[in-house]
Amino acid sequence: MVEVARFAEFLQSLAAGLDPDAGWYGVFSRHDPDGLRACLQGRQLPPWDVVESLLADAGAAAGPAATRARSLHGAAVAAWDAQFGSEPELSAALAAMERDLHRTDQDLREVHIALSHADTPHDHARLTQDRAWLHDDRTRLMARAGEVRERIAALRQASATASPSTDPGPQARRGGGGKTARLRGARFAGVEETAMQAPVLPTLETAPGSEPAGGAAEARGTGRA
Repeated sequence: MVEVARFAEFLQSLAAGLDPDAGWYGVFSRHDPDGLRACLQGRQLPPWDVVESLLADAGAAAGPAATRARSLHGAAVAAWDAQFGSEPELSAALAAMERDLHRTDQDLREVHIALSHADTPHDHARLTQDRAWLHDDRTRLMARAGEVRERIAALRQASATASPSTDPGPQARRGGGGKTARLRGARFAGVEETAMQAPVLPTLETAPGSEPAGGAAEARGTGRA
């Protein structure tokens, strides 16, 4: 798709000027290098918050670059959903995000309680960092859920405006044509999952310029990756 290719070119140009070991680019590179590479190659679409973080790394969180990035990202998502969009798949992704958001809220409450009982400066600093990462998780999850809701609404609008009187043809009536039938084909396997995959910030990861946080992260194992 032309729109996806244009966005990928922009993302590649943006990333080319960044240090892959520093800032948010470093966080995403360490946590999900394959997913980040797929986004740069146009095989996956990152959620907007990831693009925004890379713009911040480049000192371009506002201004023409950010405006162009938003336009290109929106066009790429619209083109992707126009070809591969599936409301059930997006709804499933939204439900997963809402579950993660609930779990993050629980974790934040636990960290808040732990902070009130921290005995040493080291424990207090560690838990404070844990809380900061959890707040970032929550912010990103809410933004991504909102983004998916907008995509679902766009799909519904497109479906509602389609002419109900148009005869889809005998092949479509038999189930051999139309978007739903095509998405059952083997070459579309996992395409909606791919559409939702992106470098996802771990529950707790090495913050730019810091050491890995412990405590709550260790208690939860590998986190949400």
